[in-house]
Amino acid sequence: MRFKESALFFEQALRRNGEINIDKGTKGGQLRTLQSNEKQKELIKELKDFRKNYNFCKSLIPDSMNFKQWQNFAYHVVKNFNETNKQKYNFHGERHFYAQYRYKELTGHEPPVKSNERIPIKEENPSMTDYEARMRFSEELGHHRLDITNYYLGKS
Repeated sequence: MRFKESALFFEQALRRNGEINIDKGTKGGQLRTLQSNEKQKELIKELKDFRKNYNFCKSLIPDSMNFKQWQNFAYHVVKNFNETNKQKYNFHGERHFYAQYRYKELTGHEPPVKSNERIPIKEENPSMTDYEARMRFSEELGHHRLDITNYYLGKS
């Protein structure tokens, strides 16, 4: 999820059929529907408990703040963390990590950006071809374009 999508996420987006509907904070307000796994369902339950414990009504943003205030606060915390710990953490980097993890999960091998190898067009016994994995991943992240997946995964 993008920073804004995750901040505005509400656990009711998880449907009984296991689908997660992401519509708040998306680019262009475009609905994205994903099939959840057990790990994601567990995390959503933890989010629900967190909100309940801290009396947050609508999202993961404290009720006393609007989105812009929350965003400024979060980016300031990350900036301080990076300066204190000599790190280069950024929120969008989590999408890159997920993309590479998901690609390996779908295809059975590391993406080109990590392996420094081009993936052959015709792979032997892939769980999913490079093209199919990129298309699925592109839809999951709401990009709908393969050229963006190349940025996350490297060229095939």
